[in-house]
Amino acid sequence: MNSPTLLQYSQERHYSAHNSFIHIALLELELAKPGTVGEFNHALVSITLSALAVEAMGNAIGYRIVSDWSDYDNLSPYAKLRFLAEHLGLEYATDKEPWGTLRWLCKLRNKLAHAQPETVKKTDLITQEQHASRGIEAPKSKLEEEITEYNSRRAINAVEQIKYSLCDLIPAEQCFGLVSDGWSGHARRA
Repeated sequence: MNSPTLLQYSQERHYSAHNSFIHIALLELELAKPGTVGEFNHALVSITLSALAVEAMGNAIGYRIVSDWSDYDNLSPYAKLRFLAEHLGLEYATDKEPWGTLRWLCKLRNKLAHAQPETVKKTDLITQEQHASRGIEAPKSKLEEEITEYNSRRAINAVEQIKYSLCDLIPAEQCFGLVSDGWSGHARRA
């Protein structure tokens, strides 16, 4: 009886959470169509994961290109990307995109993480016919007003634009797993 041929199979993957976060944010964005059931929930998940991707991306890139990156770990997510942009020679300007959107996204992340109660009052002058035809909808807080399909799309676009801009400035051999998730594998006889 012949013994089976044994192979030594090796795989390698440079996991970067920001790729997973952006992927899920995109899936949730597709479910956040205006007027659909769960629109707010899907937009909230999409925006939140886009915001988490900012810090994860900063760390993934920083650990590869900055010696002693752990010295910068206490920076805010936005400050990490700003530092990396300056380190790599990418133009940083708060009045230009995607920086303005990233700044908004990081501030929104903080509002979500440290959400404060808010009494929401709304008064409208409407006709009796308008009142009869209105659906029942709770007034929205300032925080809820920012959770939209439009802002979700805006957030994802800004995160991806910065990802590609930064990765274009990194040597190719250091980019594996930064732009997209992937792995390699090979087998050889044992």
